[in-house]
Amino acid sequence: MTREHYIRFFRWFDEIGLDDLPLVGGKNASLGELVRVARA
Repeated sequence: MTREHYIRFFRWFDEIGLDDLPLVGGKNASLGELVRVARA
């Protein structure tokens, strides 16, 4: 399998937030929010 095959399963924390809760779960959505605030 190529690398491109796996990319769709991977997201950086700065790409996710509370809107993505059903997709990534509560802890990951919260971490995404923290990363976004820290970089702002």
